Amino acid sequence: MRSVTSIHYIYKNIEAMFKRVDPGKEHDHLAPSLFTYMEFIYYKNDILHEEVNQSTIEKEFVLPKASVNNALTHLEEKGYVNRVEDKLDKRKKLVSLTPEGKEIYLKIAKDHDIVSEALFKGFDKKERETLAKLLNKVVINIRKEKLNDK
Repeated sequence: MRSVTSIHYIYKNIEAMFKRVDPGKEHDHLAPSLFTYMEFIYYKNDILHEEVNQSTIEKEFVLPKASVNNALTHLEEKGYVNRVEDKLDKRKKLVSLTPEGKEIYLKIAKDHDIVSEALFKGFDKKERETLAKLLNKVVINIRKEKLNDK
């Protein structure tokens, strides 16, 4: 018999929390993976002040070129990202969030913060750090599996 703490069970409960925090908002149409790319672009551009191109995203998420291109095209069509030619390497396109993209990202991030606070209520600092380390191991395993699939 499966444990009630299976990853799927936890995922479904977290998903339900997001739906309660975010009922019918204008960004419901944004797939979680697209939000994740926007978050990465925002973090790299606005926090670290680093440039991002398509291959940066491909490497970070261990995804094929076509998948990232499709995602960026979708975000571009929505008006959330810009792709401009890299002046140093004309083969590359730099990716950044548009003002509308930043606005929608920040709205969604605010909702994520509300859910995160609820999820970690009662956790002390050490427990949060331990959980973060364990989840990072999960991410590393996922990346290894993706690399083995190629």
